[in-house]
Amino acid sequence: PDRPTAVFAANDNLAIGVLTAASGLGLRIGTDLSIVGYNDIPLVSRLPVALSSVRTPFEQIASTALELLLSPAPGGHDLRTALPTLMPRASTAPPTR
Repeated sequence: PDRPTAVFAANDNLAIGVLTAASGLGLRIGTDLSIVGYNDIPLVSRLPVALSSVRTPFEQIASTALELLLSPAPGGHDLRTALPTLMPRASTAPPTR
């Protein structure tokens, strides 16, 4: 049947719901369907099928924000970038079809 080979959920809780529903339909997570969440909450690495997730560098963002707030520089437009990191786990694999 025509169905997606992967789902990228807006957050880890939604991804856990997708994982539960897909497993209930008999799909093999990481084989028939890849699932990725967002936020990398601690629970996802300990699920029966460890969930791949995107980790946001919250500490870096907070530290940079504080640095900018406390900076004596006049209000310019200082652009900073904090890149997320994909944490690959058992819930993802290349498509088999």
